[in-house]
Amino acid sequence: MSAVRTSDYLNRTNLYHITHFIRSYGFRSSVHKVKDYLLRNRLYAAWLASNRITDEEAQRQKTEEKQFHLRPLISILVPTYQTAPEYLRQMIESVIGQTYTNWELCIADGSPDHNGIKAIVEGYRHPQIRYQALEKNLGISGNTNAALEMACGAYVALLDHDDFLEKNALFELVRAINHASFELDALYTDEDMFRSGETLFFHNPAFKPDFNADYLRSCNYITHFYAVKRELALKVGGFSSDCDGSQDYDFILKTTEQARQVLHIPKVLYHWRVHQNSVAGNPEDKMYAYESAVKALNRHYERSAIPAHAEKDTQLGFYRTIYDVQGEPTVSIILRNCAPELRQILQKQISYPNYEIIDHASEANGSYLLFLNGIGSISLSSARTPLAGGDSGKDFISLMLGNCQRTGVGAVGVKIIGRDNHVSECGLYYTKEGTVYSPFKGLLSNEPGYYGLAEVQHFISLTGPACIMVPREELAAFRKNLAKPHDVYNLCLNLLEKGLHITVLPYIHASLKTTKKRQERKNSIPVFQFKERPEYIKKHPCDPCYTPNFSQKTPYELQ
Repeated sequence: MSAVRTSDYLNRTNLYHITHFIRSYGFRSSVHKVKDYLLRNRLYAAWLASNRITDEEAQRQKTEEKQFHLRPLISILVPTYQTAPEYLRQMIESVIGQTYTNWELCIADGSPDHNGIKAIVEGYRHPQIRYQALEKNLGISGNTNAALEMACGAYVALLDHDDFLEKNALFELVRAINHASFELDALYTDEDMFRSGETLFFHNPAFKPDFNADYLRSCNYITHFYAVKRELALKVGGFSSDCDGSQDYDFILKTTEQARQVLHIPKVLYHWRVHQNSVAGNPEDKMYAYESAVKALNRHYERSAIPAHAEKDTQLGFYRTIYDVQGEPTVSIILRNCAPELRQILQKQISYPNYEIIDHASEANGSYLLFLNGIGSISLSSARTPLAGGDSGKDFISLMLGNCQRTGVGAVGVKIIGRDNHVSECGLYYTKEGTVYSPFKGLLSNEPGYYGLAEVQHFISLTGPACIMVPREELAAFRKNLAKPHDVYNLCLNLLEKGLHITVLPYIHASLKTTKKRQERKNSIPVFQFKERPEYIKKHPCDPCYTPNFSQKTPYELQ
């Protein structure tokens, strides 16, 4: 693999993203973003080179395939439309070169003149490639549905006509299907982006968490490479033409909401081409895609009977969901070691009608308890434009409560801001040794973090004691004050053990009362160490909300 050159970064796509980032987050945050981007991509070139399979491993996988108990046919769906010949050949050859052999490539061509694509496909003379020249262009969803109708496999997988797969992509899917202790309905992998030139330049790796429904509702983090049982794809009606532009997002939402098990394979197996006609190349060229995404999300809530609605965030490709409060339950706000003026500040800014502010949890009358420890103020972020719709005036109590009332949610956290407007905490993760880290510690408060995780709502494994809302019923076995980190972390692990989720709302900022010194941009110092590893961590040594591809000790940096 060739060395990364400065010219690899000086292109229309990156200049667009830098300009948009400066408009959204400011110059200071943009400098930090560019530095992180350059460092990560410089390290990624070496990482990818050492993590791609060797020719010897490829041969071994072909032998191992014969030992699989399950060898499902994988139907790869590819809608084509005036695809550039070199892109088409690269995509086809990446499928032909797979180490897993039981596949079919279903190409539905909506091009007005099929001769070019048809000639290339037929030139391969490969029995596992199926091609259909459509009578007319049906749009991206209609063309993909035509490919789905051609499919005979137990699973279907989505591949764009100008992207390509790693040679072990299908093998890793089928190995996971064979090794799983439960029947898998859907699977997805990690991915990166690339640009063509004299050599391929791979960049922007997307190392993803295990299935995270709240993160998926904030952005289509799954995207590529996605595979799902064909019967489930047909059951949900395939792809919706009125969601064109975000048809894959809509399809992923429809299938995952019915899937019994969704598995993440933490390997980069898909390469997404960046060029001026792609959404990855210039997001503003396809603004309709973001409207389609909002439509897809709101349909998801309707189908799931979830009292909520989604709206666009100011950062393209990200969305914010408002969960409606059910009734008017009492919220007890317990203040501990907070700023003396916080009580008066809260009374002025809270519009939710049914709350009490008290000093001890033993005095609480509420069905939901909000613990504030060492807090000076709490509010919606003023650094970003709030919600665009009519709910932008909702206070933080209503937003936290709407989440805390959700079925399956056991606790709600927020972004904790230290001195000098730097992040202290925005969700925590644990290591297999029982060490707790704050992955975004030291970021400026309005920085989005890795793939927006410091900005958009997502499930987390742990949150700290500074600001946490919990249903009263979940506190029975714990100290009611939740004053010490140990108490809160044990509560979080207990909630996870019960199958409940903890969600973080980064657009709510709770500022710490004081800090002893200026916050540093350093997140590699543990915030807590369990003396003995909790049973939950012993059973789940890999934090499902983090990724094994990044360092455990230096968050969001390649190992």
